[in-house]
Amino acid sequence: VLLVIMAAPIRSQDPEIVDDILPEVQPVGGTARLNCTVANKNTNNLFWIHEDTGETITMDSTVTIQINPMIGMLRKYEIFTRGVPDRQTYTLVIRRLRQQDAGHYICQVKIQNQNILRQVKKVGKLTVQVPPKIRPGDTTTLLEVDQNENSSLVCSAMGIPYPNITWTRLDGRALPIGVAQFRGHILPLTKGTVRDMGVYRCVANNNIKPPDEHLCEVRVFQPPTTRTVQNSVGQAQNR
Repeated sequence: VLLVIMAAPIRSQDPEIVDDILPEVQPVGGTARLNCTVANKNTNNLFWIHEDTGETITMDSTVTIQINPMIGMLRKYEIFTRGVPDRQTYTLVIRRLRQQDAGHYICQVKIQNQNILRQVKKVGKLTVQVPPKIRPGDTTTLLEVDQNENSSLVCSAMGIPYPNITWTRLDGRALPIGVAQFRGHILPLTKGTVRDMGVYRCVANNNIKPPDEHLCEVRVFQPPTTRTVQNSVGQAQNR
């Protein structure tokens, strides 16, 4: 009896993205680097994709995005690889960061096995920090109130991360709430008096230079007062 043993084809190990993609935080104008390490890539293709826009930026070691302007002597997008054949790291470099570059980036390997297309992927997050900017239209520039009237000063700002707002008086005196400085975008003014008149400063700061500041003037109106004036004509007649 002749036994024929058919050996099953040996399939190489499928690609695997072995490490998480660490989050990247960089300021506007800076350079970001996202790393994706894959084992057993073989001949399968690896892509970097900006998930928020759906744009494919690279395939393997080639930048495929259509708009890739020169910045100085370098391109905005580049891809670098390092490692050994069975374990390689693909580093996506993004230069001259804009706020639109922020978001989630997918490292994806498309696996082709026996006419079946599968994918493995991991996602990394890029945060682009933006310096603070005070919104003039939403911030008090001049506040006019009557004496004993309640009101408030408003300082509205934007930035990433969201900035802290600090209030002080330009002349260094205490604020109406009795402290030298106050943190918050609304500074209350309770029962305003003439002592509250003056110029106030709000500063927006999120540790991304430079901070922004805005000056606001407060005017408090008093009701008219009367006083008795001695009748000098009568005095002259009595002499």
